[in-house]
Amino acid sequence: VSTAAYTKNLHGDFDPISTSGYMLLKREFEYEFTMTRWSFIVALLSFLVATANRILYEFKLFSLRPTPNRQRRRIIGTAVCLLMSSLIFHLLAFLNSTLICWNSLADMTIDLLKLIVKKGSWKKPLEPLSLVAATTGIGSIIYAFLFIKDEPAQPIQGSKRRHHRKK
Repeated sequence: VSTAAYTKNLHGDFDPISTSGYMLLKREFEYEFTMTRWSFIVALLSFLVATANRILYEFKLFSLRPTPNRQRRRIIGTAVCLLMSSLIFHLLAFLNSTLICWNSLADMTIDLLKLIVKKGSWKKPLEPLSLVAATTGIGSIIYAFLFIKDEPAQPIQGSKRRHHRKK
């Protein structure tokens, strides 16, 4: 995306006069600027959620298998979830305060979807692929929520060790 903005910059078909660099990017390179900024924010939040999931999975903090310290693991797992949620919400609040042209990340997402629809014209052969990407992304989120809602929790299948007695 930044390569496309740089190419447009080299072409010189924009007005370089603006009150700030931020407003220049928003006005002249709206799609590239919004896409890059949104992608960075969402990737950062996704990384934190993935990190929390990895911690919970690796240490089996919410394992359904009965273990001697199951209650302690659940308490630690809850603490990890609360800590990561606190970090994510704090970061989201901070990032929302830095979005000068939008009121929130939700508003930025709506504007980005509008830009994708507007950009996905039939002027060039591959531009409609951005519409396909947005549609499949939204579809995967809806499908994941439906799967999580309908799928009952299954116990974690671990390796069963067999102990052989020497005769």
